[in-house]
Amino acid sequence: MSEKKSTTNLFSKEHLEEDSAVDSDFFFEKGMQGNHAKLLQDEGIAKLKKGEIEGCDLFDLAESLDPKNHKIIYDQGISLFEYGKSTKTKKYLLLANKKFKKALTLHSHDFNTLNALGSSLFLLSKMTGDHHFLLDAKEYYKKALDHLDDTPANTLAETYWQYGKVNLLLSKKSEEVSDLSIALNAHRNAHTLNENLSPAFWSSYSACALNLGTQINDSKLYLEAIKFQKNAIAKESSNWKHWYRLARSLSKLFFTTSDEDHFLQANESFITAAKLNPTGDAFYLSWAKLLFISGKKTKETKRLYSAIEKCGFAHTLNVKNPKTYSIWSIALSEIGSLKEELSLLYDAENKAHEGASYNARSTDLYFAKGYALFAQGKYFSDPDLYHQAIEKFQEGLSVDRTCHKLWYHLGCSYSILAKLENDPSYYERAIKFYTRAIHLNMKSTYLFAYASALLEIAELQNDEGTLADSITHFQQAISLNKNAIFIQTEALSKYAKALDLYGDYKNEKNYYVQAIDVLKKILLVDPSFPNIHHKLGLVYDHLGELLDEKEILEKALIHYKIAEKTSYEDAALFTDHALTKIHLAELSLTSEDRYNLYKEAEYKLMQSAKLGFTDAYYHLATLYSLSCEYEKAIAFLNKCVTFDALPHLDDLLDDEWLENLRHTELFQTFVEHLKSF
Repeated sequence: MSEKKSTTNLFSKEHLEEDSAVDSDFFFEKGMQGNHAKLLQDEGIAKLKKGEIEGCDLFDLAESLDPKNHKIIYDQGISLFEYGKSTKTKKYLLLANKKFKKALTLHSHDFNTLNALGSSLFLLSKMTGDHHFLLDAKEYYKKALDHLDDTPANTLAETYWQYGKVNLLLSKKSEEVSDLSIALNAHRNAHTLNENLSPAFWSSYSACALNLGTQINDSKLYLEAIKFQKNAIAKESSNWKHWYRLARSLSKLFFTTSDEDHFLQANESFITAAKLNPTGDAFYLSWAKLLFISGKKTKETKRLYSAIEKCGFAHTLNVKNPKTYSIWSIALSEIGSLKEELSLLYDAENKAHEGASYNARSTDLYFAKGYALFAQGKYFSDPDLYHQAIEKFQEGLSVDRTCHKLWYHLGCSYSILAKLENDPSYYERAIKFYTRAIHLNMKSTYLFAYASALLEIAELQNDEGTLADSITHFQQAISLNKNAIFIQTEALSKYAKALDLYGDYKNEKNYYVQAIDVLKKILLVDPSFPNIHHKLGLVYDHLGELLDEKEILEKALIHYKIAEKTSYEDAALFTDHALTKIHLAELSLTSEDRYNLYKEAEYKLMQSAKLGFTDAYYHLATLYSLSCEYEKAIAFLNKCVTFDALPHLDDLLDDEWLENLRHTELFQTFVEHLKSF
């Protein structure tokens, strides 16, 4: 009988106990491995803190013992990050990144890991200057902020701040408003979560507001930037950089508003910063720019000389910076123009050439050269110098086509040449260049110049649509600069002229009333503004004629009389004064009043004619027609023919003031004589 082969019962008590013992050993061993990994990890961290790079080998051993432990890998990344940060070593930061990324494969939504990876990438971008590290940092910070879990408010505030700083830096290269908006909102979120933040935070917050304000030309953001920078100063008043940043924000606000108080605050902030021993030429150049722009606006040579002084300080710190030579040069040009000193204009040109010896392709220096030639052109009223200035501005644009001041000054040059060379086509070129400047920088100064050029074209072409466009742009310029009345009186005078002309087109009193309001404001700000009373008299005359109101015409006469006290030989003024008297005579109730006004008008027109104003001959002819002195009327119409001052025949046949004369044989004979030519 054969023996049966022995088999083990898999479900026997003994087997189950044995199997259980094996499982217990396995799990005990796993626990021991985890503890061992932790010990190796701690030892590795300790070594790395001491600068012993052998700690990295212990990290690898620890990870091999417990490869799925997210915390071990994350802690290793933190240790490598801290070591790389303290030693400023790219290699260890890259190793930290690898650890963080490996940890994310085990826990993809962990806030701490995402945040740490963002910080490591941000530090790498600052150490290496590599832009892609900054872009990656932005993405990981964004992911971290999408998975907040139960993150403490202080930690979250710090992350929002870092995210904001990353976007602020990215905006410098991208020049995108969206990056600045994200940066500003991130700082706002950080402030909401933690009000007790560092001076560095407030400076960073201020920079976001300032840069975004500059991009979108929003003075409200400049005010925010000033407020935030003052918060930084309140916490750390001995740091010159805080005062410098405050000065820059106040300067930006001044450039927008032209408010003298903003200039004074900015200048005081620069003075305070200077007492704290600033470093670098950028500080003095920012100060010089403030002083130059203020001096140019207010026509104060003292401030312009101060700008040159600051350029001198900057020059001692950096002899090769083209911006120093540029501001120095244009300040000399401005002083030379104000004082009408040709030697200073030549000094300005030489200073620009001196800077070019260090940087021949500098946009700033091309601008300075052009500016000096532009000033010389103004001094000599020489078209050739303006053409030379245009060449320099164009050379600058060949280097940088985004430089708005070059486009603007090209427009200015062509606007002046249009008058000097009597070439209206230059206004079209000026419009093109002003448009480019405005596209790059919506400044009120640029809009005023653009509107003024449109006004010139509208007058030359008798174009109502262009005139309406001019008024729109004048109004847009005023809306951007509430203090325009204090510094843009010349431009506002042109705006009043545009309104007056448009009132003629539309026969609506509102435009005349607006023009009078603008001129009255100019008179209030600058009583000595050239021809201000003459201009007011003209608009009052037009309004009075439209409404047939004696009181309004009498106001015009008052302004003419004031104007004549300082303008003794202004033929145009005498003529306009005479025409208003004729308008008033037509509304007079008594023949005696009418006769007296006609005689006074005759005297004014004769004065004008004696001064060589040939248009006065025609107005004398119309006056004699109204007073029924027909032979005298025809005599002056013949003078108009002699001096080529006669209007078109159609105008003669439509002129209401010639109605009496048109019924006479003398006029018929005169017309037949005209037609025979």
